[in-house]
Amino acid sequence: MTAITRRPMRTVVAGALCLVILSGMMVLHALPLWTGQAMLLPVVPSDPRAPFHGEYVLLDTPSTRLRIAAGAPSAGNAPDAVVVAPVGTWWSDLGGDRPARSRALRTRIVYVQFEARGAEHHAVSISDRPIAGALNLRGRVLWFDAESGDLMINYGLSRYYLQEGTAGPVEDALRRQRRVQMELAVTPSGRARVRHVLVDGVPL
Repeated sequence: MTAITRRPMRTVVAGALCLVILSGMMVLHALPLWTGQAMLLPVVPSDPRAPFHGEYVLLDTPSTRLRIAAGAPSAGNAPDAVVVAPVGTWWSDLGGDRPARSRALRTRIVYVQFEARGAEHHAVSISDRPIAGALNLRGRVLWFDAESGDLMINYGLSRYYLQEGTAGPVEDALRRQRRVQMELAVTPSGRARVRHVLVDGVPL
């Protein structure tokens, strides 16, 4: 086989390898949508001062800001945060030193457990690993306020892309404080994708 014929073969193999990698990435991204458990979260405006976008909407849910309180009742909410109880010893193992605890929590992966209350799900506890038999949502700590015990969690769900120009109904509903929800598909490992955004119970 000459060098000229080997060169196109290498190009074909390289192209096929790229297709396999891209296909694998697409499958991994879509896997929660195919296999995940359905979950419904309330949506609140992520930042009332932020400009609206034509191709995607910025979504936020009350469960992105959590307040850690050992023994907190599952239904108890602080005015500006959702109160959750730590599961396991990981929270107490962080120690009481505030700077050290902040450093230990920064960018840390956590799992938030949700329970259904009516049609929607609400956060009740938090752990450092998925809890068997619970509905876990995997997130990463953005910041920790040692004074209040508040955690800001990024679940990777804040942007929901729509066809260009179709984000208007969601933006208008958030502006008018109508009921907006997002339906998630959550895998046992806690990874989630947004299946639908609903306005007054109707999916877009």
